[in-house]
Amino acid sequence: MTVFIVTTIAFLLLIWFESDVFAAYGSRIPFIKCFFSKYINKLEYQKKEPVPHFLNFLGYLKTEKKGFWVELVTCPICLSFWFAVLFSFLGKIQFIPVYAILGLFLYLLVTILLRNIEN
Repeated sequence: MTVFIVTTIAFLLLIWFESDVFAAYGSRIPFIKCFFSKYINKLEYQKKEPVPHFLNFLGYLKTEKKGFWVELVTCPICLSFWFAVLFSFLGKIQFIPVYAILGLFLYLLVTILLRNIEN
């Protein structure tokens, strides 16, 4: 069960930080479109203009919104910990630090490997 939890945490971190799922699915899913329409409209506008490399969903949150919740969802360490807390109910609660650290480590390892493949 530990391997499942760690790989799930790493996978969620990879999707959250290394892709732009809101741009891809934001106009297709009404729930996302409702809450993030301002961001999605910016992305539609940017299709006509050169897009800065940093302006993905997390970049948008960091520049346009401020606050505790934004800092929480844009921090890989924080998000890894909260995913570990969430998924610890499938395993053992006392392993929360292990899940968080190994999930973050696996995420960083995959990120480094992907960047080396691209170069």
